[in-house]
Amino acid sequence: MNNAYYQLIKPGIVRANIITAIAGYLFASKGDVQLGSFLLAMFAIGMVIAGGCVLNNVLDERIDALMERTKNRVLPAKRLPKGEALIYGLLLVINGSILLLLFINTITFLLGLASVLLYVALYGWVKRRSPLGTEVGTLPGAASIVAGYTAVTGQLDVTAATLFIFMVVWQMPHFLAIAIFRKEEYKRAKIPVLSVVADNEVVKRRILVYLVLLCIVAPLPYMFSYASLLYLLPTLAATLYWLYQAIATFRKDSVKWARSNFGISLVVLMVFSVSLSLSGLLT
Repeated sequence: MNNAYYQLIKPGIVRANIITAIAGYLFASKGDVQLGSFLLAMFAIGMVIAGGCVLNNVLDERIDALMERTKNRVLPAKRLPKGEALIYGLLLVINGSILLLLFINTITFLLGLASVLLYVALYGWVKRRSPLGTEVGTLPGAASIVAGYTAVTGQLDVTAATLFIFMVVWQMPHFLAIAIFRKEEYKRAKIPVLSVVADNEVVKRRILVYLVLLCIVAPLPYMFSYASLLYLLPTLAATLYWLYQAIATFRKDSVKWARSNFGISLVVLMVFSVSLSLSGLLT
């Protein structure tokens, strides 16, 4: 039962978002990390993210039951009652939001609530009806790094915008790659991701467009903010490498190509997060 509650929060998604939230916080701290505030902010942000994931699981129970990779999730497998999961998700969101409001700041509190609404309500509605669901899904997905940043600064500014833009663009080739190698599952669940409504070659070309764009936006925190070369050089090198590999192996089998690009995307995210953190801590 306890493991069911843990699995319900989508721990992989929570971890990935916390990594970017940490990067945003450390970057904004400029080397002056208040440990208590840092731990509390990450805990509260993590609760809100986890709650949003639980609510998404509640909403997607029928869809998850139709897809191979999700059919054994907690709710489709009937390991917890749906009503209990709903209460659990709401409690996580509410308690995390209260912590952000009382002990962090209003901007981060509002950002957390907005991201949950975007993820659960808007994304949940659009993804069932349009390939644009992927684009909509990048908005709450990019909120975590901004929440980490605003937990320190208490404001949305140009720097927050550059971090947000990078994460939005990074997510597109990441999720479009998943759409290729999970195409049949999305088709079975009647989710009209781009790979379902268009040929794989169309999706692959779209991925290349986003990778070119990612190489363009990667320098933005260096150009318009206070990110140093500790950030710029590793991040730009990683994004350029991703683009190079995608072009060099473009004629490869679509599924193998997509899986390869998915793996590289995770490496790029880690390089971005670590280099951004070091740029904030050491300069």
